[in-house]
Amino acid sequence: MRRACPHRVGRLAWIALLLCLALAWTTAAQAQVRAWLEPDRIALDETTELSIEIDGINAHGLPDLSLLSQDFRVLDQGVAQQVDLSNGQLNLRITMRLRLQPRREGVLQLPILQIGSSTTPPLRLVVGPPKTPVPEAVAPNDPALAAQPLFLESKLDTLSPYVQQTVGYTVRLYYEAGSLIDGRLDQDVPDGASLQQLGEDAQHTLRVGDRFYKVLERRYLLIPERPGTLTVPPARFQGRSLGVFGDPFDTARQEVRARGRPQTLQVKPIPPAAPQPWLPLRALSLRYIETPGTLRAGESATVTVELHADGATTSQLPALELKTGEGARVFPDQARRNDRFLEGRPLGTITRRFAVLPSRAGTLRVSAPRIAWWDAQAGVPRVTSLPDIVLDVAPGKVAATGAGSAESAQARDPRPSGWPRWLPRGTWLVATAVLVLLWIGTVWWAWRLLMRHRAQQAAAERPAPMPGASPQAQASTPASPAASGPSTPDWSRALAEGDPAQLLRALCALASPAAADADALRERLADPVQREAVAGLQRACWGDGDRAAAVATARTAFASGPRWRAASVARPGDDALPPLYPV
Repeated sequence: MRRACPHRVGRLAWIALLLCLALAWTTAAQAQVRAWLEPDRIALDETTELSIEIDGINAHGLPDLSLLSQDFRVLDQGVAQQVDLSNGQLNLRITMRLRLQPRREGVLQLPILQIGSSTTPPLRLVVGPPKTPVPEAVAPNDPALAAQPLFLESKLDTLSPYVQQTVGYTVRLYYEAGSLIDGRLDQDVPDGASLQQLGEDAQHTLRVGDRFYKVLERRYLLIPERPGTLTVPPARFQGRSLGVFGDPFDTARQEVRARGRPQTLQVKPIPPAAPQPWLPLRALSLRYIETPGTLRAGESATVTVELHADGATTSQLPALELKTGEGARVFPDQARRNDRFLEGRPLGTITRRFAVLPSRAGTLRVSAPRIAWWDAQAGVPRVTSLPDIVLDVAPGKVAATGAGSAESAQARDPRPSGWPRWLPRGTWLVATAVLVLLWIGTVWWAWRLLMRHRAQQAAAERPAPMPGASPQAQASTPASPAASGPSTPDWSRALAEGDPAQLLRALCALASPAAADADALRERLADPVQREAVAGLQRACWGDGDRAAAVATARTAFASGPRWRAASVARPGDDALPPLYPV
């Protein structure tokens, strides 16, 4: 027997080992698919979330979501990818989340979705009856619209109105939930009429056949202005939508447009026998909400009236008024108004309260509102009114106890004969006199305080006699506020801060008249010590001396105030020129 070469056997073993490792890696790298529903029991008007998780680097393609359309609507979908490296191995995970809404009740089996060579596990969803009843939508004018995912519908509450009659006009936008991102709804104003939007847009859910639609409802008030044929332009919608069963990785938005149908009305003219002011309505009613039972003179009672009109807003209705004869007054409150839409037409309700105040006892008649209007359905004039209110007014408490003659009233009047009626009397006269006297006293007291304050200010600014100065120097020094001695605020502040420049300015201000500068100040000082102190302050300002020493010297020199030399005395060494012709 021929023996195998050891080298050949070793090579075959290595090849077999590599094939086993490749097979194991391929098996591990195959896509693993997991899927689950959360929750798995919902009502017909609720939604559930289907999660599909795919693990494997060799996963190719995504499931065909159109298989779900038989029993579900895909309202929203999202895809997330995650790649990570673990133990030298590349791992890929794809997670899909689908928001599903069932189309029917019962136990629904989700179709098995194929993903590469793997499939999703079988899942089932239990769907119960809806929690909130969903109203059935009125069938559109065109049955083909019900099969579209987006369409417009408009409706008028009447097709043969009168001139200036309010017509309710409603525009509805139907779209499948989750498919519309945003958009704009427009409605042009027809020629020969006014169009005004009433309130905000309303949104609700309707069911048309086996489809659920989100509905945006917008209401208008249409008022024709002239008789004849009136055409309302169609409503238009333009927006963006996201495809429900498209590629989950495709984030592109699709533009969608919808256009309604034009509406035609035959407007009738105002009848010759119509009451004025012209008020065409479907119906009008009045009623009392509150009426008084008993009434006394001098005490008010409340009457509340409500007006309800079918076919107009409260701004188009007349004001509610109550009237009484002599002996009573009516005070109306602000009217409360309520506008709403019912079956495509406007309804207006006005509620108003009145306070009736009788001034004397007897019988009181309150005239109720009376409104003339035109019945637009029957085509005849009508008048709606309430019965008048007749009340027996009892005497008031003040009238019963205080009824007296004119003489007693005159006796209680403290004003003398001929006293003007507009002037106060009795207690008011005394109170007015006291107030006037108090006001005069207050003004006099304030004036005295002002004068005293001004006198104190003048005394504080008046120069005090300077100790140490000769009587001739004191007599030659003018009495002015600037020469108040070292106790002035400027001097005290300068000493506290130790600034030579401020001390020089304060000393210049003490002279009368004020000295122009330090040199002029020195010329007017009689004391050599003070003149030297000023010179030291000047040198300190120029940086040629000790600032602290200069300030201390000035404080000592001027402790008893500056000593001014008399105007007639000239200091030796003056720079004055000698006379040209000496005597």
